[in-house]
Amino acid sequence: AASQGVSPDTSFCVSASKDKECIIWNYHTGDALRTLIFPSFPLCVALDPASRAMFVSSEDGSLYLAEFFGTKPLLGPNSENASTPEHITAAFGAAPPDAGPASCLSVSYDGTTLLTGHPKGQIMRWDVVDHKTPVELANLNAAVTNLIVLPPPLAAELPTTRALSVVKP
Repeated sequence: AASQGVSPDTSFCVSASKDKECIIWNYHTGDALRTLIFPSFPLCVALDPASRAMFVSSEDGSLYLAEFFGTKPLLGPNSENASTPEHITAAFGAAPPDAGPASCLSVSYDGTTLLTGHPKGQIMRWDVVDHKTPVELANLNAAVTNLIVLPPPLAAELPTTRALSVVKP
C-alpha cells in the first residue's frame, strides 16, 4: 500500500509478508522507517488518506489499526527507538467467522470508515471513530478481491444547475 502524500514526511509505503511483519518505508528515500509485527500474518494493508495510520487484515480474521502519530507515535521525531520492531497485539475488530478474513481493505476519503471485502462475498463497513459493530453492505456471493473508495468530486467538477421554475406548495 502507498500513501498519496507529497511531503517527504508522509510519503509512506507499506509492505507485508508471511513472517508476520509489515515494514513502513519512505518511498522518496527508500529508507525503512519502522517494522511492525502482528500475531498472525497480514493479508492486506490500507493507509489512511492523510497518512496518519494503517489498517491491516490478518489471516486469523483480525483487523488492526496502527496509528503513526498517536499518543505512542510509531513514526516521526517523537517515536521511541524506530530501529526496534513494534509488536501490534490489540485488534481493532474481527471479521465475522462466516465471512472469513478480509481479503481487501479500503478507507474512506475522510478516514472515518473502513470497507472490507471477504472471500465469501461480503462487503463490510466499519466505523473507525466509534468502533461500532460492522454492518454488511452487500453480499456478492463471490470473492471480493479489490475495493476502492472514490474521493468526492471537486466543486469545479460538479455540473452547474439552475432552477427553471419555482413552485410554491
